[in-house]
Amino acid sequence: YSLRNASQAFAALGMEEMSLWAAHYAAHLSLHGLGDAQKAVEGARVVTASARRAGFTLIEFVAGMLEAEGLMSGMDDGSNPVNDDRLEDARQRWSWVSSRAETLGYPAEHVRALYQEGRALQWLNRMDEAIARYEAALAASGSVTDVELLNEIRTTAAAAYESEGRTAGAIELLAGLTTDIAAGETSAEQELARNLYEKGRLLNSTWRYAAAMADLQHSIEIQVADPESPPWGLAGLELGKAQYALGDPDAAET
Repeated sequence: YSLRNASQAFAALGMEEMSLWAAHYAAHLSLHGLGDAQKAVEGARVVTASARRAGFTLIEFVAGMLEAEGLMSGMDDGSNPVNDDRLEDARQRWSWVSSRAETLGYPAEHVRALYQEGRALQWLNRMDEAIARYEAALAASGSVTDVELLNEIRTTAAAAYESEGRTAGAIELLAGLTTDIAAGETSAEQELARNLYEKGRLLNSTWRYAAAMADLQHSIEIQVADPESPPWGLAGLELGKAQYALGDPDAAET
């Protein structure tokens, strides 16, 4: 007895709100259970339009968010090729979701939507706009407790800054992320090591070798202490660069 059958049964009984919720969950299952993004987007659009006409604000909101997710589904792993028209549709939908989330008082969804709109803009090679959305997401994140989301935004924004030659901005973001991890916002030691390496690499590229050396040494210490750590050769190479630049070629060669 499928969710679509349930939706039709509720509709036949005049229970429109229940019918729309059932249709929404059917579309949600299409995306997150069956991996059928196209069917999910089509279903979400029908629910969104019907909920808007009926005045069911929350259903319209969650269905709109599902549509945005479906439009960008698979672009990270390549299973859904990047398409500019689809990305622009997703960007517009995430912009709508962000605005509605702010109006409805859902801060985490507001921040997530700003971030996802930024990702769509980045794929569209509109980097200045993408960075502006990442900055807006971080500025709006004061009451958001989803640490993984905030760390993802900072890491993505730092990479975007670096790609645009704005290394100082990337270092600042990674410094904030590293401080949060060290303060216990997350216990992921390897995440701390990775971010220390990235920060050290960027510091090296801006000739701040002493600061780079401290972060890179800390990164290597964490990785050496963990027997399951991936190889730390890249951090070692960057450390060698810093040591050599600081006039210690013997240490750089070890």
